[in-house]
Amino acid sequence: SPEEEELCVQAKEECPVEAIGEDGA
Repeated sequence: SPEEEELCVQAKEECPVEAIGEDGA
């Protein structure tokens, strides 16, 4: 999800694997 990606950028450590898999970042 785009919203989850924003949080992922700010906290990759707590970024859920699901969010990473969606965009393949």
